[in-house]
Amino acid sequence: MSSKIGESYKNEFVELSCSSRKKIVKFIGLLLMPLIYGFICIAAFWNPFAKIGNTPIAIVNLDTPTSDVQNSLVDDFMGQWKDNDFVDLGLSYDEFTQKYVAVIDEKTKLENIEYYGPSQSQNFTSYDVDTNKWNVKESPYYMIIGFPTNFTDNFLAGGLGDITDHSVNKYVSFQKNFVTSEILSMASNFIVSAALAKICAVAIPDVDAGRIVNDDIPNEKFAIYGVGIGEMFLALGTWVGAFSMLSTFDRKKRVKKLNSYQWYMSKSLVAWTFSLLQTLIIMLAVGALGFFGLGMGFFYECMLIAFAGIVFSTMVQGIWYSFRDKTISTFVLIIFLVLNISCGFGTFPSFMQFPIFQYISHIVPFNYLIHAEGAIIFNIASGTNVYENSMIVLKNVGILSIYLVGFFVLGMFMSKRRNREINYGTAKSKDLSLILMQMKLFDKYSTNHKLDWKKLPNEPMEKVIEKVLEKYPYEVKFNWFKKKQIPIIEDPLVLE
Repeated sequence: MSSKIGESYKNEFVELSCSSRKKIVKFIGLLLMPLIYGFICIAAFWNPFAKIGNTPIAIVNLDTPTSDVQNSLVDDFMGQWKDNDFVDLGLSYDEFTQKYVAVIDEKTKLENIEYYGPSQSQNFTSYDVDTNKWNVKESPYYMIIGFPTNFTDNFLAGGLGDITDHSVNKYVSFQKNFVTSEILSMASNFIVSAALAKICAVAIPDVDAGRIVNDDIPNEKFAIYGVGIGEMFLALGTWVGAFSMLSTFDRKKRVKKLNSYQWYMSKSLVAWTFSLLQTLIIMLAVGALGFFGLGMGFFYECMLIAFAGIVFSTMVQGIWYSFRDKTISTFVLIIFLVLNISCGFGTFPSFMQFPIFQYISHIVPFNYLIHAEGAIIFNIASGTNVYENSMIVLKNVGILSIYLVGFFVLGMFMSKRRNREINYGTAKSKDLSLILMQMKLFDKYSTNHKLDWKKLPNEPMEKVIEKVLEKYPYEVKFNWFKKKQIPIIEDPLVLE
């Protein structure tokens, strides 16, 4: 039995990978599929936060103090900022670009800030003192920080007071780009608070407006967007690689008289081989992009993605063999992919989504793969809580193993039906029995007046198949459609 599996595996692999020039091109394309998807996506999203400083930001000042002896605190402050008096505070002015620069922290440097005084600010926003309402007009800026007409008066009257008493407006334009605006929205409170703190330090020198923040980030050098979102893109790339096998693989037998177990096992071995080659290519690519820096963590990540590739290819194979029609299998796999993307913790945690997604998240494999990736990249790779995080990885790998075993058993079971359809045209005992009776062959292949599948030859029965498909066609067209007599011209280049 093992020799037949080996022979079938060899024939399958040779046929699919190097039997013709077109097969070689398809083989290479299939190997590159995870690379095309995963690597390009990771590279595209590698570290957008590093360029968040290029986002256009405007500080608009409508402040006009009522006292003739008091200048606008904002205007005075921005003047000193422009003169580079606050370099020690992280504030500077770039003479070349004529833009204000603010270093919020060591990772966030805003280099595209422009300032508009009261006369120019009306072009972007207006403020109603009585209602404390702002009206922000359309502009090229992703974020506008506005100081109201009575800012200096209120500030001096109330001291530090509460920030909301000064009615500082923080406007973020989500219509320009949601992701960038979402980032700025989260950062805006800090930006405005920092600006007010620095104004306080200038206007009221004896006030300590500083803040001490302790950031504790395991493996901080990899706490960048490309690595974080890369967990999802590696999962997606691996799934897409497995899914793309549907367009190249077929259910043909390339060794005579294979039983369903031998047939399905040889097909699975080919799928696993392709998957491991895909993993090798994509991991070398993302390693060169920056993942090599994980050290031994990169090796563990490779092993995890390789295992996930085997799991996903087994799932694809199991679902493919569950349906006679390949189109139905494709549809089911696409739905499954959508559920993985939406509920698999790759974008947002499920608790930030609608309740239905929280329930679905428990049954999608991306959830467990991405959690295992996170434990490796942000903890094990840096030597942080290695034992605890190793247990997390093993737990999630164990759950993925359930998918592997479950879908392999499903595919193995359903391969019996597909094998019978190949050999006899149907997997239904009743239909095949009727045809064999008509052909006067039923007694030969029956036991106790019931069809005995074990007596049937383990190879295609061409005449039986022809009779079965004639009486029980797979697809029966409507009568109204038959009457139309639409001509069908076959494409000779289409390969089934």
